[in-house]
Amino acid sequence: MLKPIGNSGVIAMHGFGFRRVDLYIKGLNVVGVIALSACGGTPQYPVAVKPEVSFVATDTTVSFTNAQGGTTTVPRESKYDYGTFAGGLVASGDQRGMIATSQNDEATASIVVHDVNGALAVVTYYERVTAIDRPLTGDAVMNGAYISTFRDADLGVTQVRGDAVFTVDFGESTIEGEVRNRTAYLSGIPFEFVLDDASGDIDFMQTRIDRAGAFTGEAVFVNTPTSGQKWTYTGLIAGAGGSQVVGAVTMAGETGVFAAAVD
Repeated sequence: MLKPIGNSGVIAMHGFGFRRVDLYIKGLNVVGVIALSACGGTPQYPVAVKPEVSFVATDTTVSFTNAQGGTTTVPRESKYDYGTFAGGLVASGDQRGMIATSQNDEATASIVVHDVNGALAVVTYYERVTAIDRPLTGDAVMNGAYISTFRDADLGVTQVRGDAVFTVDFGESTIEGEVRNRTAYLSGIPFEFVLDDASGDIDFMQTRIDRAGAFTGEAVFVNTPTSGQKWTYTGLIAGAGGSQVVGAVTMAGETGVFAAAVD
């Protein structure tokens, strides 16, 4: 089994709960980002090195297994699915939890949320399952889904969903993107996150893709009180011919994951 990398923390299970996990890559402190091995000069995106964690979605459940072998399982409910993400939510007493995962044979993006009386822990995770040839030319537009947890002073912790779109220039080794149509869900009931359709969206500013197919860039809220403040998004190019992207974003009060692919 593969071991946690670098200065990684340990995903701890306390009953239903989790302790925040910080994995360090290139000096950047990001929750749940996976380090990559070097390419060795070959035009290929390698398989990511990953901790001993796993997410499994079935028709009826969504589960997360931590590095110590402890497993948390929540009922899968279609109202918490979005795009390629399979989701489940459980509320019991003073505890609320969510697991959502997007998985295929080539890439995975997942999020675990645990809230006990307002004490919130979030783990994001993504990986490239298979090594792929690295395209050297051409562009690609990838469409997919975004799912996150958002803490609001009035609503508490809610699930947020949106449509993710990324544009990749393989010749210039750059990526940029956006999340639009963000909608918050409270107890499974959708409501507009903001009244103005152009507000509350996220711009992923253009950034470089390194030789291993990884990237780190700035994320900016659009037309909100925090407009102009810059946060961090990270991810991996994946899929045959670089046809997929997975990653995570951390902003004020919100942590999410995204998965998109060429149509």
